[in-house]
Amino acid sequence: MKPLSFVIVGSGWRSLFFARIAQKFPEQFELKYMLCRTSKKAEKMAVEYGVPTTVSAEDCEQAKPDFVVVAVNKDSLYEETRKWALKGYPVLCETPAAVSVENLKELWNLVKNGARIQIAEQYHRYPIMAAGLKAI
Repeated sequence: MKPLSFVIVGSGWRSLFFARIAQKFPEQFELKYMLCRTSKKAEKMAVEYGVPTTVSAEDCEQAKPDFVVVAVNKDSLYEETRKWALKGYPVLCETPAAVSVENLKELWNLVKNGARIQIAEQYHRYPIMAAGLKAI
């Protein structure tokens, strides 16, 4: 079975977790590109972390990834998630998926209409989360 291919939108601390997963499990995941905002950042990420980078969303689309990881700042998460989902890509996005209820509702409407959006929550092992889950 061929590995699932993906692109990462974003080049910050969280995005590197997904890059490391692809590096550690190449039989399961193939990182096509890390989409960076600037050429300087793209070069830095490529040199320091050995990941394929680009500053072009078109490069990412031409790579035909199986899914897109959106790991940008919280103010940009909604727009980037929405943009890639509307292009037809399954999207895994970081939290918070949106900073307003209106935008969360828009994402939910996209999902109800067939968009494939998943929210990654990295705090599932925090004691407060365990207490909340127990209460539920």
